[in-house]
Amino acid sequence: MNAHLNLVLINSFNRDLQLAHQHINYSWGLFYPSIYGYAIWHAYNSAIANNNKLIGNGVEKRTYLSGFFLGLAVGMDFGLFWHDSNLIKTIPLLDYPVFNGVLFGLVLGWIGNLAEREIYRKYKRKRINDKY
Repeated sequence: MNAHLNLVLINSFNRDLQLAHQHINYSWGLFYPSIYGYAIWHAYNSAIANNNKLIGNGVEKRTYLSGFFLGLAVGMDFGLFWHDSNLIKTIPLLDYPVFNGVLFGLVLGWIGNLAEREIYRKYKRKRINDKY
């Protein structure tokens, strides 16, 4: 609420860059992506568990897409934090406080998903196979 990020979202989508920069409070805005990413991740995992219950399958004690949502939250925070750098200002679309957060979030989310799938899950499978 104190970040005024919802108002900044509206201003960014209306291409009013000056108003978007005027309204945002960055110190409060850094909380928004983390809470938003966690809420999406939790809702996604709860939906999978509920769907498994409804069709009669057992509920697995695992989470899905943890790497993606962790990367998404961190990337959105970095995008919001770094949007004011000179490198970012050379690309006009990324000068909006919202769009670079989405871009960084998707890129780091994809990297987090790859890391989880290729490193963590393979390591975990190897440990389970070594036990038996």
